[in-house]
Amino acid sequence: SSATVLAMTAVVVIAAELAGRIAFYNLWTLPM
Repeated sequence: SSATVLAMTAVVVIAAELAGRIAFYNLWTLPM
């Protein structure tokens, strides 16, 4: 159970970081 929660948390964190990176990249390149 603890390992499952840890794995799901890691997946959510990685997905959020990727989404933030893509959003920031799009915002950065939009005005250029």
